[in-house]
Amino acid sequence: MRQAPDSPRSSGIVLVVDDDPAIHSLLRKILAGVGYDVLEAADGKQALQQFDSCEVDLVLTDLAMPEVDGLETYNCSARSGLN
Repeated sequence: MRQAPDSPRSSGIVLVVDDDPAIHSLLRKILAGVGYDVLEAADGKQALQQFDSCEVDLVLTDLAMPEVDGLETYNCSARSGLN
């Protein structure tokens, strides 16, 4: 179920989960700059949808978010097989 990375030299896929667009922008710039493909979710609910559509290598999440918080996002990612 893993989607192909955008670039042939991808270091992996990182899902950034945060309700602050500035955090998304900063982490995308840093992670893409060192070779990662970056997916984004504005809250845990969107992150859970991403887990269904793509296999990610790492999740970076805020803890305090609307809908589904970071802790529940982590718990669901662990149940989905992301270690």
